[in-house]
Amino acid sequence: MFVTVFQDINIWMFSIALFLSSLIHFIDCSSLEPH
Repeated sequence: MFVTVFQDINIWMFSIALFLSSLIHFIDCSSLEPH
């Protein structure tokens, strides 16, 4: 039970980290574009 919950938390944290990294990458790319 605890192992399953721990795995779910790992997947949840990985999803949030991946979303934040892609969001930061998108903001950096949009801010680096010449106006």
